Amino acid sequence: MNVQMQPSDLTQADRDEVDGHIDTWVRLSLDRDFEQLVDKLATEDVMLLPPDHPACNGKAEALAYLNDFSEIVAFTASLTSFHARGDTAIGQGVFDLVIKIDGESKHSIGKWLTSYRKTTDGWKIQQDMWNSDEAMI
Repeated sequence: MNVQMQPSDLTQADRDEVDGHIDTWVRLSLDRDFEQLVDKLATEDVMLLPPDHPACNGKAEALAYLNDFSEIVAFTASLTSFHARGDTAIGQGVFDLVIKIDGESKHSIGKWLTSYRKTTDGWKIQQDMWNSDEAMI
């Protein structure tokens, strides 16, 4: 997929680090290692904005939501655009997801938008939202 890179204050190393978050998110989600996902990728004040659910504020609420998430059968995600200024970056992309709901596989294709903040430990997810292009249920 061709990623649109906007004018940016980021170095190539910064871009590579933020881009790597996508692969890490997918891998840890498939492994259901949400504790490591939240610990490794998110700021302390992270906000998840999942579809059809109230916002999850902070690592504890994000982890509780993710631990309660349906079984993930298959998951891919990719970056479609990216830009940054200073210590803030915005990534936008698409995903393809298969989950089990009540024992039945449900397929979802959708989009996501994530804001990142530069911390002393590198780039971390500050806000993450996603939704499907069509209803899954």
